[in-house]
Amino acid sequence: MAEALAKRTVVDDETVVLADDAALEEIGKALDSPKASVHVQLGGHCTFTARRGQSIGWESQYSPEHILEAADAGFTLILQHL
Repeated sequence: MAEALAKRTVVDDETVVLADDAALEEIGKALDSPKASVHVQLGGHCTFTARRGQSIGWESQYSPEHILEAADAGFTLILQHL
């Protein structure tokens, strides 16, 4: 995703870094929550898997990596409509 944004000069480069304390504080203010809650609110720790679907014969149409591969086209669409 960072690569797609950098390609369109939305960000300076494709480097992804962790948010520092100051950034977490600002994000917390925007979310109206404490800094310590930011990671959970933005990323979460969901470990759900689609086992039931597989047990009845369902197969995914796309691989888990597909969302990252399709991100470039998604960003193009979003940026065209801003």
